[in-house]
Amino acid sequence: MTRDPSAVRDVESGHLAYFESVGSGRLAETDTPVDVRAYVSGVRLPLFNVAFAPGRTARLASIGWVADRFGDLRLPHLWWLLPSNDRRTLRSRLERAGYTLWEESIGMSLDPSGRRASVPRPSGLEIHEATTGLAVRDFAQTFTEGTFERDPDAADAIARRFASLRRQRETVLLVGYLGGHPVATSAGFLHDGLIGVHAVATLPRFRHQGIGAAMTDEILERGWSAGIRRAVLVASPGGTSLYARMGFVACCRLLAYLREPKPRADGRKSGRGPGIDPRPSRLRSPG
Repeated sequence: MTRDPSAVRDVESGHLAYFESVGSGRLAETDTPVDVRAYVSGVRLPLFNVAFAPGRTARLASIGWVADRFGDLRLPHLWWLLPSNDRRTLRSRLERAGYTLWEESIGMSLDPSGRRASVPRPSGLEIHEATTGLAVRDFAQTFTEGTFERDPDAADAIARRFASLRRQRETVLLVGYLGGHPVATSAGFLHDGLIGVHAVATLPRFRHQGIGAAMTDEILERGWSAGIRRAVLVASPGGTSLYARMGFVACCRLLAYLREPKPRADGRKSGRGPGIDPRPSRLRSPG
């Protein structure tokens, strides 16, 4: 794992910029503690509601404030521990506030000079940018099913979020089709000379055919054409080998801590629909 400080900073910057875009707004505009940031999307899956400390750490009272606000909204959320954080202190405070470790991820970066040859596109795969409402719907449904291995009610809310994002020049949403049917997604978010690679997902029955790699490569092509200086992504440990073959280099680790709302009076957790597992099984392992 490289220790390039600029790569670490870019991974962190791109990661936060993505969540600031996906969240429909700040958790509160007026009384949010200055040592935390939190973004709420309304999607009842933790990946879309996030918090983080922009400095070294956050006070326990501030962490409790965030947990209470998300709890009032009955939304599960993730708190990301960043490379710049004082991890030992912040981790201890998160655990005291009721957060549990959800996932350890690997930050990776790719400079144009380290780029490998373009990835071959699987036969019959057509990749189109989602520029219409129908295409965004294809994106949301495919991303949701490819990420959570089912089609939860969250797809409607995700479609609304990405529909607003596609109107931003900094966002590229791609859908891969086989035989006219959507089978894969990828997204690129341009920020400060970077392109962040996100939402790489393939429907379960179409995995292990190189489709996810092709979807990632198409995002990179868009970035290089736009003159970006670096591509960044955050991968699950299982996805790092694929990205490494494309030239990405691991540079840091990020930890995501989960806090779910308290059960409702009827005993069901309100942050997810019945039977939906909020943990993405393949979100960053494209297949």
